[in-house]
Amino acid sequence: MLLFGVGFVLSLVVINEFRRNPLFSPAHPGGTMWSFAAIAVPDFVLSTVYFVFHFTTLIKGVEMSPGPCQSFALLTTMAVYATFLGPPIVGAVTLRSVAHLTQKGTMPAQTPRAAVAVTLCLPWALGLVIGLLARADGKSGSYRGLLCYNTEWDSLSTGGLTIAVFGGCTLITAAEYILIASMVRTSFRNAGAAASDHYFAVVLKRGAALIFIFFVSWACFVTVVGMNMAYRPVSLTTEMLAALIIVLQPILDTFVLLQTPSVRAAMVTRMFGELLVVNAKAAGPDAGKPPPPSAGGASGRTTRSSTVGKVGPPTLSQFGGKMDRAMSSLSSMGGINSSDYITVPEVIVEPVDAAIERVSTADVPSPREVYEVPACGTR
Repeated sequence: MLLFGVGFVLSLVVINEFRRNPLFSPAHPGGTMWSFAAIAVPDFVLSTVYFVFHFTTLIKGVEMSPGPCQSFALLTTMAVYATFLGPPIVGAVTLRSVAHLTQKGTMPAQTPRAAVAVTLCLPWALGLVIGLLARADGKSGSYRGLLCYNTEWDSLSTGGLTIAVFGGCTLITAAEYILIASMVRTSFRNAGAAASDHYFAVVLKRGAALIFIFFVSWACFVTVVGMNMAYRPVSLTTEMLAALIIVLQPILDTFVLLQTPSVRAAMVTRMFGELLVVNAKAAGPDAGKPPPPSAGGASGRTTRSSTVGKVGPPTLSQFGGKMDRAMSSLSSMGGINSSDYITVPEVIVEPVDAAIERVSTADVPSPREVYEVPACGTR
């Protein structure tokens, strides 16, 4: 239950990034990152279903009743097949974008929302049909108390389709990324770029990471399915371990997705910008005003400001003119790396722009106005 809970929390982080990061929007011109919803949404559903399942079983101390378990089994079947089809969908969308770029020299226009909806919903519709077939065969329900999925694997609607779809999706994804890498290397070589082999290796590494996580997470479970179809006895411990390894996919997918350079840069930029805005609001409207001069200033002597010696959190006014330079360099962090799934070249994050405008237009005094230093030879 702990592993499913961790996967559930990390899946929430990914869903929040999909909601707030413009890179994942289908309206992003030429963008391909929206296709990762085909992986993130099944991860979220699978983690949620089994976190609730194990939590309910732990609280009640008994196995879930047949009625709710059959409903969970149908939802699990849909999530499993959506998970299987996720990597091929990401590979196909990326392949389309790279092919358009290499053939026409430009990124494709934004993907129509209808095409996005059909692409993301089709795996779930296929899973629903297969789940209903398994229920009609009487093989949908509790599987040894470990999962609410298929009770037996000796039919085409359960074990046969599971093995076939898993193997087919693995091979298709591998072929897609090999083709993408070859197209990228050919394009750079024709352009006379010396780094063609580097970009070829980068694309292959991204594809290999995607396939590795998918294959490792499900290979043990599919192997157990095949052994059950061959009527070979499998111990409960082996099946339990195979079922638990599945939960690694949402956890590993989160790190792979959020460590993509373009996604990480946009996320850090947004979070840092929001932190600046929060600090500026907490400092109050008088944060940028200089303190009133002391009485000793009338005699012609330069004195230190009354703020010297006070302990407290730094405010934006203490950075002086360095803040504009820091924010101008920060705004460039939203740019897309050219090796990042061949997406668009710039990201605009609204909270950061608002913070930049707020800081640049504020009446920020120079450090000398806040802390006056006596000239040489004076007391």
